[in-house]
Amino acid sequence: MRICVLDTAVYRHAAFDGYDIHGLEENTGPVDGPGMAGHGTFGVGLILKQAPAATVICHPVLDQDGSGDLWGVAQKMMELERTGELRADILHLPWGCLTRDGKAPYVLAAAVTKLHRPDRVIVAAAGNHGDSVDPAVPQSAPSYPAALPEARAVGASGPRQELTDYTPKPRSAPWIDVAELGDRVRSTYLGNGFAQWSGTSFAAARFTGMLAAGAANGTGTGESSGLGSEPESGAVTTKRDIAEEAKQLVDRWRHQYDEDYR
Repeated sequence: MRICVLDTAVYRHAAFDGYDIHGLEENTGPVDGPGMAGHGTFGVGLILKQAPAATVICHPVLDQDGSGDLWGVAQKMMELERTGELRADILHLPWGCLTRDGKAPYVLAAAVTKLHRPDRVIVAAAGNHGDSVDPAVPQSAPSYPAALPEARAVGASGPRQELTDYTPKPRSAPWIDVAELGDRVRSTYLGNGFAQWSGTSFAAARFTGMLAAGAANGTGTGESSGLGSEPESGAVTTKRDIAEEAKQLVDRWRHQYDEDYR
């Protein structure tokens, strides 16, 4: 399985040694940089924990502080697609934006539409505004690209599989597709360190890893040995259709959610 991570820069880390990762920054990250500079590094650690046999290609589209000009981000994605650098089964977009009118930004929607293919899944973070008290930011406001029909929108759950307060709730935000553990998770960070972080970005990373692992091993479980473990020698695997695997994971979660909250 090939996964393209479009995030902040991803920095080298001792825990990444031996894994098939491309596009790492040569140093281990800015010592005095903003905390968001480690966003991509943190997410890749979570992906590899679920899918250690995956090939991960890192393309920074956000600045060190986690921000980015929407036009520039869309343009960068389209350029990467044009040059063949987004050749992957999964595009991982652990970020999003809100709009005043709730409508999708045209430039981003157009780019995602062009990137979508039947044999590729686009995974995006649902956003962390589910507990917003700002009148200008409704708790169920659609976050893009997650709310686009071409993407799988991932919210964050806690250790008991409950939706976190900051995740938009599917009953008022029907564009949410699935939730995965994203609260107080631990992963790789700057300077060869580790950190604990919460957010739908990291739930999306875990979902991306589960999706890749499940499709690669043909089990549909999304389970793997995790970061730091070696895949079983000589294991026989059957690659599943990635879109069908995503649908099964989403349907399974949605059924359980509806059972719990009906």
